[in-house]
Amino acid sequence: MPLIVTYPDTRLEARRYVAGVLLRDFLGLDFIERVQAGQDVTITCTEDSRCLRMPDELLATRHWLEPASLPRLPLARWRVPRGGPFPEPLHPELPVLYGRALGDGESLRLREDQVDLGLDVFGSSLFLLTRYEEVVRGERDAHGRFAHAGSLAAAEGLALRPLVNEYLDLLWGCLRHLWPGLRRRPRTRRLLLSHDVDHHLWNRDRHPRRALSALKADLRNWRTGPRPFGTLASVARAWRGDYAADPYNTFVWLMEQSERLGVRSAFYFITDRRHEGVNGSYALDDPWIRRLMADIAGRGHELGLHPSYHTVRDPAQIRHEFGRLRETAGTLGITQATWGGRQHYLRWEAPTTWQAWADAGLNYDSSVGFADHVGFRAGVCYEYRTFNLLTGQPLALTERPLLVMEGSLLDPKYMHLSYPEAGRTAQALMRTCAHFDGDFTLLWHNSHFTQVQDAWLYRQLLAAWQAVPA
Repeated sequence: MPLIVTYPDTRLEARRYVAGVLLRDFLGLDFIERVQAGQDVTITCTEDSRCLRMPDELLATRHWLEPASLPRLPLARWRVPRGGPFPEPLHPELPVLYGRALGDGESLRLREDQVDLGLDVFGSSLFLLTRYEEVVRGERDAHGRFAHAGSLAAAEGLALRPLVNEYLDLLWGCLRHLWPGLRRRPRTRRLLLSHDVDHHLWNRDRHPRRALSALKADLRNWRTGPRPFGTLASVARAWRGDYAADPYNTFVWLMEQSERLGVRSAFYFITDRRHEGVNGSYALDDPWIRRLMADIAGRGHELGLHPSYHTVRDPAQIRHEFGRLRETAGTLGITQATWGGRQHYLRWEAPTTWQAWADAGLNYDSSVGFADHVGFRAGVCYEYRTFNLLTGQPLALTERPLLVMEGSLLDPKYMHLSYPEAGRTAQALMRTCAHFDGDFTLLWHNSHFTQVQDAWLYRQLLAAWQAVPA
């Protein structure tokens, strides 16, 4: 039963993109596109005269990619319908990025042969998936990143809500009301574990004075940190060439945790150290690194790219660094069907970095998460195809939105939560992802296990994912 989606003839590529992502990719519904003048978007069917009508707000604006096109704050909040064809909502009210109330003040009107929905589902979803806000607004933090602190999500308290998923459920309920025979594509929730390899070994290139400073830190933090004299023992073993006790050498342990769950971990490597102060502590031709990469691939886990700090607006350098990764993997006999990764320091810019990744031949990116706050920067917990707002063209690249980085939870510069608070926050996001059969994407650096609570929290999160009801 093919659907027919009718919309105006402006910004057609953007319209095709968002309709395709929501209807085909997420819901698994086929549709035919029709273009005609009008002020609304309609969804009809080839087999009857029933109709779903939605407003066309963002994509019809005269102020495209200008501040005047951003959502007006505070956002309206509409009550979510319950029961019948509508999935159980997570929240009783739904924030409206773009839309208009119906003539009688209602947001939704259900009749047997027609549904009028006041929410601009396509425009609101496009806004979030493409990070429209970040293209329009110029505010950046000290690392050149668009921060949660200055975002619409922060202003409206929305970071922990996947609004695209919530909008999609509302749209699905409206479609099911009109055509009960529609079937939604089933999804399987996923735990996506990744580890940015900024530093491979604590003991490499360490001066004895630094080791002494670390020992003093051990003694100051012995109740909550590593055992006293752990650093000194590690340094002594490293001097003999034994790195098994190195506090950053957690690679085997991380793979073992994943393997117990039947999950692949992804390890993202820096391949160029032009600026050594911010670009890791190793080189790809280091025999230790080469053995590590071979071990990761040999155990069935994934290698990926961690482009260096200054690549955010440098497509040629991203291509060069990806080439170095592929070349090194090739010399080790490593092949992968899919290549992805994440920008170093989460220095990512919409849509510039996506375009560079697509042009370099990478398959997916996982950089779209706020450094200073966990949550749904892209408003969704599904992997999705990307789109360049500046060229108006879809990209041959998917995004796996980053939901939780351990540093975002724990770092004093960011959320600065206690370990129990961090666990509760991450588990709440897990439950949200599970509700939508989505992907929980967790970044935990191999070098972030220097406190005893780190391993405790990591294991707790993996156990919590297993315990979330199906």
